[in-house]
Amino acid sequence: MSNACFGSVFLLVSFFGLTAQAYQGEVFACSYKGNSNVDDVLKARDNYVKQAEKAGITLPPSFLWSYVKGGSDLDVLWFNYYENAAEYGALTDATQASSSMVAAVNKFYDVLDCSSYLLKQDEIYTGSEALEGSSTYIDSYACNYRDGAGPDSLGDLKAHTKDYLDAAGTHKSFRLFQQNSMTPTPNSPDVRFFGVHNNAADWGARDDSLTTSEGGQALNRHWNAILDCSASHWSGQQVVEGPPAE
Repeated sequence: MSNACFGSVFLLVSFFGLTAQAYQGEVFACSYKGNSNVDDVLKARDNYVKQAEKAGITLPPSFLWSYVKGGSDLDVLWFNYYENAAEYGALTDATQASSSMVAAVNKFYDVLDCSSYLLKQDEIYTGSEALEGSSTYIDSYACNYRDGAGPDSLGDLKAHTKDYLDAAGTHKSFRLFQQNSMTPTPNSPDVRFFGVHNNAADWGARDDSLTTSEGGQALNRHWNAILDCSASHWSGQQVVEGPPAE
């Protein structure tokens, strides 16, 4: 899925499937049309991948989040990720130059209403063990700074978070990322974060640790002193493999 059909707004967003570095990317924030569902999105994905192969276009790794619960009125989020902005630009140009690719992108819009944004990512924490299985459980937070706090407040908070997770020793496959807007809309939060877990049980264990341990409670107080956040939960899966690793 590419942004061949509408203008883009820029965001900082993170993702969990790649190594810890900054990536350029884009997100499509979507609601289903009519009685459409995730199966219809995956059918459009299959055609999109097929047409890209025919056109000789290498697609980026892509991830689909499906809404579970919490503070969002969206049904799905689709993320594409690139090594840098130049790679994003090259793929966008190639897609727009191919009538078959434009048609493949349009098939997504037969089943979805979407807004699109460009992205980057920043890793806060990556555990020592790989995520397992083909799907993940994601807790996402849209946050605004409290009075007197700002981006300069995040350095100590992120260091505190990493120290807590390392010391706890029970979140070895956990991933945590930060998201910041580059060209925000009027309703964009100041900053976003999301955590990635193998499953809902792993999320529950981490949340219990945060709320019951002395170290977790201290970390929660630190977060709450700086940020006012709303939460949503999602089920994530990789839907386009992307180019082979070198």
